[in-house]
Amino acid sequence: MPNENAVDVDGGSAEGAASLAPAQQHRRVLVVGGQSVSVLGIGRVLETDARLKVSTAVTPTHLDAIRKIRGLKPDILVTDLYKASAMRHFPEVLDAIAEHSPHTKVVVVTHIADAHAARQAVRAGSLSYVLKEEGADVLMQAVNEASEGRQYMSPKVALDVVHLSLQEDTEVLSTRELEVLTLVARGHTHTEIAEMLFLSVRTVEAYRGQIHSKLGIGRRWEIYKAADDRGLLAHGPVDDQ
Repeated sequence: MPNENAVDVDGGSAEGAASLAPAQQHRRVLVVGGQSVSVLGIGRVLETDARLKVSTAVTPTHLDAIRKIRGLKPDILVTDLYKASAMRHFPEVLDAIAEHSPHTKVVVVTHIADAHAARQAVRAGSLSYVLKEEGADVLMQAVNEASEGRQYMSPKVALDVVHLSLQEDTEVLSTRELEVLTLVARGHTHTEIAEMLFLSVRTVEAYRGQIHSKLGIGRRWEIYKAADDRGLLAHGPVDDQ
């Protein structure tokens, strides 16, 4: 059965679309992409929130998109990635944003449910990767998260991205990093971990940062998955004292 809340690129249906938090008002949003029907449809969805000032632009090439970004300097850029080949120019677009509009947050909207494309988009600098089929609620949530500077990954590709990162992980965690990874996955706070491992809280936070740098993960469910995939949760506590 088709998703009743799917982003309607023809009519811009936004049934049940979530609104931005009250504090995030009058955000300038620019929607760009090479297909006019899709770009306008996404724009109509976002326009249902009166606190968003939405502009749309059909941009056949990445250079067209860069010109629009440089002119408007939006708070949020929503880019319609309608074909995988467009990804090769995406880093150039992000570089232009960093140079001319560094405050702009980027949300990718696409039909490409591919972990490689999602990870590439995030690594290039996008905060969000949203599948069109998942609906207006998900799109609005992604924009909401981006407005706060937080990442959002479409649930249908998020776990695949984690698996991909683990499979291609060439960095080796130290014994202490594995201990911290395990304890965070089990739900312990930094203070608790510091007491268990006889470390300072600041040192635990440093290990947590190293884990993030090596594995590209930070959210608790990602850490849990990383620990579980490594078989770390099948063993007893590192230190129960």
